[in-house]
Amino acid sequence: MDSASGLIERNEKRLINDLQALGLQKKLVAAHKEFSQLNLQPKIVTFPNRLQEDLSIVQQIQSAWQAGFPLNEMAIIYAQHKQIQHILHLLEKKGIPYNAKRRVNILNLPIIWNLRLLLQYLATEYEQPYSGEHLLYQLLHIDFLNLPASDIATLSLHLAQQANQTWRSTIEQIGQKKTKLHLQQPSAWQAWSKFLNTALEDYRNQTLPVLLERIINRSGLLHFILKHSEQIWLTQVLRTFLTLCKTKPIAIQNSISKDC
Repeated sequence: MDSASGLIERNEKRLINDLQALGLQKKLVAAHKEFSQLNLQPKIVTFPNRLQEDLSIVQQIQSAWQAGFPLNEMAIIYAQHKQIQHILHLLEKKGIPYNAKRRVNILNLPIIWNLRLLLQYLATEYEQPYSGEHLLYQLLHIDFLNLPASDIATLSLHLAQQANQTWRSTIEQIGQKKTKLHLQQPSAWQAWSKFLNTALEDYRNQTLPVLLERIINRSGLLHFILKHSEQIWLTQVLRTFLTLCKTKPIAIQNSISKDC
């Protein structure tokens, strides 16, 4: 408090400076009895660069945590959200739990964008079968589906040589083992074909929250998140999106329809 007061008093534009003749003072005083008598002095530490500063902060948090100090009694104060990104990444790599407030539009984050892309495809196919080919090709490159890039290239070449052939019908043929294409992971494509058919059925018969939960569990997304280096953050993002879909399902569905 004394240090904060000393810093504030350097502000020459304070109104209290114009009222000194009245004998008025504004001094910060700790209201809590437990802290009012503490004689702790702030410690100023300088670092050659931001990277070393971030590493030091994380190491101090880790040491205190391992010594049994409660994490909910620690805090990092920063001016801008971009200043904390690297520290949060380091905390996640070390498995140190944290709670951070971020103002982000989760709808534009890659993981949610991919989910919305999948929902767009289902909506398009529901309206008119085989009309979402352009979306299906984009879906094949989603990371949590884990479809080999070499197989996508093989299928692209195959489709270029075929007339009246679609991505969806080709994937269905793979799922039914009716093709002789030499793919690196045919089982992955068979699973993807089965997932698409099931998801299309669920789109017709389930509410948006139920549909999303099934997609997350069956598509490989949940497994992808659990093994990701940013597991904590991605889990928070996914939970927020699910909550949004439960509280504002019509708004989410309308946004998907507009994107289509």
